[in-house]
Amino acid sequence: MRQQAAPRWPVRFGLALLLAIACALYALPASALDKQMVTLSTQDGLLVATFTDQADDAALLAAIPELIAQGVQVVSLHGTPVHDATPLERLVQLKSLDICGTQVRSIEPLARIPGLKSVNLQFLPVSDLTPLSGLSDLESLNLGGTEVRDLTPLAKLAHLHELVLAVTKVTDIGPLKNLWQLTTLDLGSTSVSDISPLSGMMAMRDLNLNGTSIYDLRPLRNMTELRSLNLVGTKVRDISPLAQLVKLETLDLEGTAVDDIAPLAGSVSLKSLNLGGSKVTDVTPLKSIPGLIVRR
Repeated sequence: MRQQAAPRWPVRFGLALLLAIACALYALPASALDKQMVTLSTQDGLLVATFTDQADDAALLAAIPELIAQGVQVVSLHGTPVHDATPLERLVQLKSLDICGTQVRSIEPLARIPGLKSVNLQFLPVSDLTPLSGLSDLESLNLGGTEVRDLTPLAKLAHLHELVLAVTKVTDIGPLKNLWQLTTLDLGSTSVSDISPLSGMMAMRDLNLNGTSIYDLRPLRNMTELRSLNLVGTKVRDISPLAQLVKLETLDLEGTAVDDIAPLAGSVSLKSLNLGGSKVTDVTPLKSIPGLIVRR
């Protein structure tokens, strides 16, 4: 007597049920976030959470558990009405943070996110940088338009590559003297007059001194990797210290008292030179530089 085979539908039903559960679990992280407040994307292999301009403190707080679960490493709150950065300290895996133009007044919570590599604090009314002093992995920092005056807390951030200090109250850049890995520095529209602390920064590629009170360029003479230099509106008269900067590609001398550009005759990499409002009348020393565009 042949034994009757057991019906297969329970097995198929069970498999279908497991598949449905798996799909639901996989989809859960995306649906757990309010897309009107925050969206997720991938940039350079990192998971990025970008908050919309509707996101407030409540929206940030509500999103934190999911950002932790997802392993988000980059957060942008750019231009949102967020006031309190405290919830961010739970994102210990965070590598990059942009709170430019928010309502944040205290950056104390950042001290508890030690893995940060990039921080944008532009336009925040902050002056005390002490919470950043222990962020030893920091590579990029934007402080443009803040109330910052004292740079002492940055003195030991040895991995810093990019630093924006434009339109701040900074006058003394002495604390930066040992940050030899700096490649980009923006001091535009500050009251800095002495740039001697920059003399050892051999890796510098992009330097903005626009609107500062500097007049002596000798600290720059060994910056052989320099590609771009902005001296607009400075008190510079003598550019002879730039003679050895053979990799210089862009130089802006607008509104300076410079009258002699002969020191640039050997700047074979120079592609753009702005002389508008300067005292230069003779540009023949540069006639052998191929493809050079001179604006006057």
